[in-house]
Parts: sequence; C-alpha cells; structure tokens
Amino acid sequence: MSKNAERWWLASAWALIAACGVSGVLRIQSRSGAVPEPAFFEAGANRPPKPASDPTRKAWDRFHRSQDVIGPIRVPVTPYVGYLIPEIILGPSRPEGPGIQFILPRLIYSGKAGMDRVTLTWSLEEPKLTTTKEVIQKRAGPRALVIHRQTELGEFEPVAVLDPTAKSFEDRGVEPNHSYRYWVLVRGEEGVDRGRVSTVRTVDQEGVGEAEVRIPSWHRVALKGGDREHAILAVDSYNPQVDRWESRTVLAAPGQKIPGTGWTLEGMRFDRSTLWAEVRDDRQEKRDLSTKKKE
Repeated sequence: MSKNAERWWLASAWALIAACGVSGVLRIQSRSGAVPEPAFFEAGANRPPKPASDPTRKAWDRFHRSQDVIGPIRVPVTPYVGYLIPEIILGPSRPEGPGIQFILPRLIYSGKAGMDRVTLTWSLEEPKLTTTKEVIQKRAGPRALVIHRQTELGEFEPVAVLDPTAKSFEDRGVEPNHSYRYWVLVRGEEGVDRGRVSTVRTVDQEGVGEAEVRIPSWHRVALKGGDREHAILAVDSYNPQVDRWESRTVLAAPGQKIPGTGWTLEGMRFDRSTLWAEVRDDRQEKRDLSTKKKE
C-alpha cells in the first residue's frame, strides 16, 4: 500500500471517531425548562460488552436519585467512545405544599354510681379548624373509645374498647363499699402529613371530665330491741339480681357477726330506758345504734 493510501485511511478513521463522539453528546432535561431530546447513538454488533462493575456509572446513578431530574439517564457506548460525562442542567427545587394536620374531636365525659354499677356518659365536640400557608387542619374521625379504671388500691386497668358511635357505658364489675376513678379516651389519628415527612400516628387522647365514684353499702341495719345479751336488728339488704331492697329481722349477740351482712355487734348497754348497740359496719367503721326514736 502506498503512503498516500495509508494517509487516506488514517484520515477516514479519525473522521469516523470524531463523528461518533459528537453523536454521543448527552443532555438531560430538567424541571426548569424544556430541553430538546438528544439523539443517542446505538453501537453495532461489534460493541464491546458492558463492564460488570462501573464506579463512574454507580456514582452518576446515586447523584441522579438525589436530584430533581426528569427523564431517563442513558450514557452512549460506542466501539470508540466508552463513556461520556453528560452536561447537567438543574432547575429550582420544587416548593413544598402546606401540610395536613389531623385533629381529633374533644371528648367531654361524666360518671355516676348506682347500687351495683357505674354509668359513664360523654359527648364529642367538633374541633375548630384553621388553615394557614403552612398547615391545613382536618378533622380526624375517631376509631374507638377506650375506658380506663383505677381502684382505690391504686390498680390501673383498661375496662372496655367501644365503637366510636357509643354514647355511654355501664361498668357492672364493681363491688359495694369501693371507690373507683374512670377516664374516657378517644382513639384516632393525630399529627401532620407533609408528603415525604409524616408525624401522623394513632393515639388515645384523654377526654375532659371527672368520674370518681363510690359504690354504697348493700346493707342497712337498725336496732329494734333486745337486752344486754342479745340484740334484735332490722336488716335491709340490696339484691342485685332483682335490683331491689329486701328486709328481714335477725338476732345477734355481742362479739358476733350480724347474719347476712358484713357488720359486727361489738357490745350492748342501757342508758336509762334507751338500749344502745355498738357495731362495726361493712366498711369497718364504728357506729352506735339505739332504740331512741329519731325526731
């Protein structure tokens, strides 16, 4: 081959390399404006295989995931151009919209004691919602109502989880001569949702109110007569099965339990014509009973 032919082939090869490099220029369209879609060069059958691990491509993929870049990222590969570093055009960060704050309704409750139960009642008060540039407030619907109870011994325990449409609750698991304190809570979602960042969580929000009650005694005792050795007593006892008081007359001696009650007859004495009985009731409190008529 002559020198002129060799020079001609060499010049052609360099021209082909330059053409492939120009066609492989990559531009990335960003959010800031429209950029014409670039043409991508596809290599022929003699394209070299893709390397198994390429640190340059991995670094570029991490950068792409961390930026607001629109469109696919393709780096052309040709038999003559391995990789090209694309030109990056970044737009301004996308402004965040206002967050959505979920607010639970306000629960107001009260309670009262019966002979064998505690009745709790409540109502839900709708929250007052406001809207600002930063936060839009929305009502969060309650998912459940939760009842907690504390005994006079300090034991704290959940009693019931109710449907959010319930308006009252009766606690039948109480005993006479015991004190109880109750709390009513509303369960639902609360917090602020800002899309990428959310503090919304399910909480039990305590209501506003007071429900501290004492179940009364189920026995009433009166002295009808007797002497220093025996007492004749009228006993009224509450029967929870039929929800009424039942009366009977019993005989007791000093130092003995009064039948059918938690009371104890501790002593008898006369004061002139009046008979007195010293007793300890079912709360273990001392009392004096007499045959003297009450005015």
